Amino acid sequence: MVQTSVPELYEDEQHSVVEIRTDSLQTLRELGPPDLVHLVKQPVKSTTKQIGVYHHVTGVDASSSASLAAYINTLTYQPHDKQNKVISGLYCCYNAFSRVDMRVQVQIPGTVESYCVDERGNKLEATEEHWLETYLCSVLRAYSYADNGSGDTIKRIIGVRRFNPITSTEQEHKFLEAAEKLFFSGWQLGSDPEIQVPNLVSNHLTSGLLHYIKTSGRYMSGVNLFEKLRMRDPEVASLLARVYMMGDEEVKAVKLLHDVIEELPMDYSLLDCQAEFCNRKGRSDMALDIAKRSVIAAPSEFGTWARLAEIYVGMEEWDLALLTLNSCPMFTYQDKDAPRLPEPARISLPLAPETMCDEIDDAGATPEVDTVHPTLRRLAAGNYKGTFHKAYVLLTEITKKIGWDQLLRIRSQVFVMEEEYRNEKQHAPGGSRNASTVALRGRETPQPNGHGEPLEEDHRDSEDMIQSEADSEATDLQANGEPSAAASHLDPDVSKPTHTITVRSGDETPQPQPPDNDPSHQQYTQFQHKRLCERWLDNLFMVLYEDLRIYTIWRTEASQYRQQQLAYKKSAEEWEILGELAERLHHPEEAVEAWQSCLSMRFSPKAMRGVLDLYERKGDGRNQLGALIRLVAWQYRWYSEFSPDLLYIMRRLIEEEGAVKLNNADPVAEDVVDIVSDGDVLLGLGGLAGIQKELSLRVSGRVISLASPVLREKLYHATGAAKNDYPRRLSVKDEDGDAMLLISNIIHLRNDKLPPRLPAEMLYSVAILSEKLQCGIAVSRATSPWFDRLFNAPAQVYVDMCRIIEATMLLDEPIFFARFTARWIMNEPLDSKFAVPPTAHFRMKTLSLQLQQRRQSHIQALRADLDLLVDCCSLAFAKPSEHYIDYAPGMLPDPDEQGRTGSICRVDEGAATLYLGALRDERIWPATVWRPTLGEIVEALKKFTIPEYDDCDKCEFCEGVKAKFSLAVTMLKSMHASRMWGLCLDCFRAEGGLNSGECRYEHAKARN
Repeated sequence: MVQTSVPELYEDEQHSVVEIRTDSLQTLRELGPPDLVHLVKQPVKSTTKQIGVYHHVTGVDASSSASLAAYINTLTYQPHDKQNKVISGLYCCYNAFSRVDMRVQVQIPGTVESYCVDERGNKLEATEEHWLETYLCSVLRAYSYADNGSGDTIKRIIGVRRFNPITSTEQEHKFLEAAEKLFFSGWQLGSDPEIQVPNLVSNHLTSGLLHYIKTSGRYMSGVNLFEKLRMRDPEVASLLARVYMMGDEEVKAVKLLHDVIEELPMDYSLLDCQAEFCNRKGRSDMALDIAKRSVIAAPSEFGTWARLAEIYVGMEEWDLALLTLNSCPMFTYQDKDAPRLPEPARISLPLAPETMCDEIDDAGATPEVDTVHPTLRRLAAGNYKGTFHKAYVLLTEITKKIGWDQLLRIRSQVFVMEEEYRNEKQHAPGGSRNASTVALRGRETPQPNGHGEPLEEDHRDSEDMIQSEADSEATDLQANGEPSAAASHLDPDVSKPTHTITVRSGDETPQPQPPDNDPSHQQYTQFQHKRLCERWLDNLFMVLYEDLRIYTIWRTEASQYRQQQLAYKKSAEEWEILGELAERLHHPEEAVEAWQSCLSMRFSPKAMRGVLDLYERKGDGRNQLGALIRLVAWQYRWYSEFSPDLLYIMRRLIEEEGAVKLNNADPVAEDVVDIVSDGDVLLGLGGLAGIQKELSLRVSGRVISLASPVLREKLYHATGAAKNDYPRRLSVKDEDGDAMLLISNIIHLRNDKLPPRLPAEMLYSVAILSEKLQCGIAVSRATSPWFDRLFNAPAQVYVDMCRIIEATMLLDEPIFFARFTARWIMNEPLDSKFAVPPTAHFRMKTLSLQLQQRRQSHIQALRADLDLLVDCCSLAFAKPSEHYIDYAPGMLPDPDEQGRTGSICRVDEGAATLYLGALRDERIWPATVWRPTLGEIVEALKKFTIPEYDDCDKCEFCEGVKAKFSLAVTMLKSMHASRMWGLCLDCFRAEGGLNSGECRYEHAKARN
């Protein structure tokens, strides 16, 4: 196997890292820091100057001085540094049982000396017992300091080599034998931060054993070990039961728990294991009583209270869940024993040649590139560890299930709010001893949540506490500020929590009691029955509010940018933070979206680890393997050959998929776009726009078979590997890749993946491909918005009318077929033709002919329409219409005294002349002055206004010209508004030009 490179940290000449490690031994609390390897180098051509370099390592066999000396010997040859040679080396390995530092000094060439150094710096002789303890501690440290795949642990301590401490059955036997011998001393090693007091079954040794058994899947080895230990102490049965459950031997685990609990009815580890099992199986009712007994058995342990709160959440008893969470004893997080060394003078991090790969290069993570908004950096929830982290997880689970507003309502029902306290204090009589005032004054009665106020604090202290907390929270919020880019224009609908009355947690607190059994007995509406909220829990509400606020801003902004078809840009590190934020709030899809955005900019182990979790949940083996390969390669690049979490995922993947299948898989070489994550067919494309390489679409075989008879036929006739592989493969490389991607999203109902706008050329490609695949009916359900946007696009947007009309026909869009054909008829010049390529389909040639015929018929109809207007005017010029003023045609007026009979009336002739002139001025009549397009003529008539002609009043028989002309104009406008200018798709498809049935587009209905 190829070994990783060796990092080198050059020590400062003024500070010896070995001496500093010796001085820090007395500050170590638990397993101790990683092993320190210190080398002394000197130039090959000089013997006067010496250089001290060092690095840390975990997973090296520390069972004897010989194995540690052998590791130092492997460091003597370093191809990247041929100018210096190693003359001596010191290996330091901490023994947490005896609290001594085991050291092996190697002179090259020369002798090997082993000894140990105690906390005072005294040099002691190393015994066999010391080496046994040291070996066990080294294995446990390898698991404790291993990275989970996200890279956080690797980045935290620079220059640590990580090896797998157990790579064979012989090494496993050696480890389990050492664990058996030292098992009953394991409590000396300390425990996880959630455990207040380490005990026989809750310590770093038992955690390491369970971690190894889970990672390796060696359940029988674990069963044999704990069976032997159970004979010596029955409490070990809780560990044995957990191993049974890991190995899917739940019946044995249940029987074991039942038998041992009868013997040890108040052992909280057994009770907690039983409650966890019942709750996981959906029997929260059974788990509830068990969890309450566990709390009574260990009231000072966080885990028992957290389990009870988790069960209440499962039972949807939100008030009791909050009260139980409020009662959890919280512990200050004690971090691991990290190396406390000064800054090195120089750092050399050589990379092996095989790790120089662009796909795992995260070199883009520089301060100049990854600028992060201060609001995102100030999110505090991501820094929670230990009990506070688990409490926050429970609080977010409640929020996810019931919503933020409902959580605030329940919070105000069970906890004393600040305003309530002030009102009660103003109206309460002096010396009152009701429940609320006793709780607030901190009398001898224990607080319901188990954290009472000191007795010497009076109401003045309480008021100061309330005011100071309100001021501090206001100061914190002011310091945090609003996001300059988002919050300035967004008002997310996340209500800010009001203040509760909080209580300080004393150093020594009374034992808390579980909440009442029956929630219906909780009279929360009365002030005296409410509880005091722990200050840490009140702070969690404020932190959760900030998380929800930032999340809401992010999702709102992203939605707005998506609607406007704008790129929503963030730096890679900001996408990482947003992914963690969504994951904390239990929004896995949004978290993966953020992580994938990060990965599109540069490689990020944290983002890839989050995406891997999604693939694992969905059972996507191929993508799981691809993500694992990238993560393992990145870990190897930075000197880590051991990640238990990644090994566990790989083992599970092998169990589910099979080793042969995974060995033959090539997930990295193939790019797959998931239309559906659980698809059983891969459609091979020749490429997409901007991607000049082959890729595949993961689709559902059942869906594409229902939508497309052509694809169904291809799947049915698939032969050989294409038919037997899973997923099955179907090549469509000859088709338009972008059109196939759109069609696949449409038929799989992935509307969230469809763009709001589509260019006319792309829509035409979709129509052509849908006809070829015979899936036009399935595709047409999603194309109407695209046609609508093209129809209403600005005039400067070019649209090939020939292709867009053909697309409406292929996708069976009767409304837009009528609209676009009408647009061609109305907007194209009267002497133009519908241009159809010579190679076009016969239907397009038929369409061209019908469009020109329809336009010609509209022109003839328009001539007839205008005759109605002209007829009103021409009648006024006819001889039969001549008449004397105020006399009807044919009537002669009586002569006057002078024998005159009056004059012929010219009023109607003047009106007709005016009206005809107006039509001529607007280029409506005659046809010789028509505008270039039919649409302009119709629009001019639509806007035509009848000119005023007041002389009509001079003759009572001439007013008819104006009335008739006005009526004719109004009638023509109405006729044109309801006329169908385009073609009907159903009529076009029907033989003879008329649809025998009812058309889907109403011919005589007004269209805009």
